[in-house]
Amino acid sequence: MLLEPLNLHDHPGYFLDNSDLAFTVVRTIRSPYLKVLFDIYHMQRAEGHILETISRYSEEIGYFHIADVPGRYEPGTGELHYPNILQAIQRLGYTGTIGFECRPQSSETLALTRIKTLIEQITG
Repeated sequence: MLLEPLNLHDHPGYFLDNSDLAFTVVRTIRSPYLKVLFDIYHMQRAEGHILETISRYSEEIGYFHIADVPGRYEPGTGELHYPNILQAIQRLGYTGTIGFECRPQSSETLALTRIKTLIEQITG
């Protein structure tokens, strides 16, 4: 089971609006079946400090969503430097799945090319 904090800019009134609250819930319940779905787009919009937060809570993260800010477009179109972020996730020992939850900025072909390039940068 996953809890996903969302930013209030895109989801006004959503109760789980920051990573600290989500991780507090997970640590309070203390179940091996409950983790946080860390959506990098949402947490960058909500609070920033992505690398610091991922490092602090790496044991409680069960899944990642990635998209760039602004616009929720594919990585490589905005302010986030995804090669650094994904390398940090690897160094922390995360071996699970990472979901690309983004939309193409201009064309699907260009978006897929950017995603492929990012994967190649990380995997060698």
